[in-house]
Amino acid sequence: MFSKLIATAAAILIFTVGTATAGTGPTALGIKADGLRWQGLADHYGRLQGIKADGLRWQAMARFYAKEDATPSAGSSFNWSDAGVGLGAGLAVAAIGSAAIVFARRSRRTKLAL
Repeated sequence: MFSKLIATAAAILIFTVGTATAGTGPTALGIKADGLRWQGLADHYGRLQGIKADGLRWQAMARFYAKEDATPSAGSSFNWSDAGVGLGAGLAVAAIGSAAIVFARRSRRTKLAL
């Protein structure tokens, strides 16, 4: 009984979808509307100056970095204070992670009395 109901519903669905999409396709009016929409979008983006501004910005950045020297200066050396900050942060993360593991293991061992 249930399988007949499913087969009937599937047949109705296939028939409805098949007839709904059989006659659709691009019409002359639809193509004209699409063309007008694309022309409107092209006009809109043609009036925008954002693309030109982005291009000018990228060109200015390229000129700036072309002037910069690619080799590091002789006075630059290893920064020990930055290394200390990184070491301290790494140790703090390791300590917090270790504490979380210990806490998670101990919380599984204890059982609540009900």
